[in-house]
Amino acid sequence: MLEIDKLKTIERIEHQPTAYVYVAFDKTFSTIRAYADKQADLHKQVLAMQAQKVEIFWLGRLSKAAWDDVMQHWQKGVRLQDCIVLETVRGRR
Repeated sequence: MLEIDKLKTIERIEHQPTAYVYVAFDKTFSTIRAYADKQADLHKQVLAMQAQKVEIFWLGRLSKAAWDDVMQHWQKGVRLQDCIVLETVRGRR
């Protein structure tokens, strides 16, 4: 089994009209290790990082609207973990 198969990941949803950003975090959710517009592109990045022994703990998906909100708050100095929690509490948009 490949290391990427051991990661917690999301189920793929076909024909979803919402645009998503796929994200890989460390185990504390304090660092974004990689992100991409397509899940396959994220997996390629994760495989390359794992070959270099970079720790990846969780793969996730955020709508582009939620991603933009997270980035705006993060740039203002809010902790990344707090930004993610806020978007999670708001729910899917």
